[in-house]
Amino acid sequence: MEKAHDFNRRERLFDLAVTNFGHVEQTQEDWGPFFQLWTSLAELENSAVLWKTNPFLRLPVKEIDDSVQDWLSSSKKFVRSYEEAYPGPAKVAEELNKKAKDF
Repeated sequence: MEKAHDFNRRERLFDLAVTNFGHVEQTQEDWGPFFQLWTSLAELENSAVLWKTNPFLRLPVKEIDDSVQDWLSSSKKFVRSYEEAYPGPAKVAEELNKKAKDF
């Protein structure tokens, strides 16, 4: 919403009608869980490649553990909250959970 405020400020500077960006905030709120799900899956896959190819003794163990725990927790929450309404994304969350457990 920072960009929306910036646009509104510029509109005021030029004596233009101020645009209502309320729908953008609602859209972000509605789609936030899906964005988080897809972002988490992408992060897991990108991180796993790095962690599997870097020297074992240089791996950031605490960061890995924290990330895996976050992915497990968020994927379980997503499945519980959305499995009936959104079965497709719920399957993605289950896949995220499986990959995090396998890691």
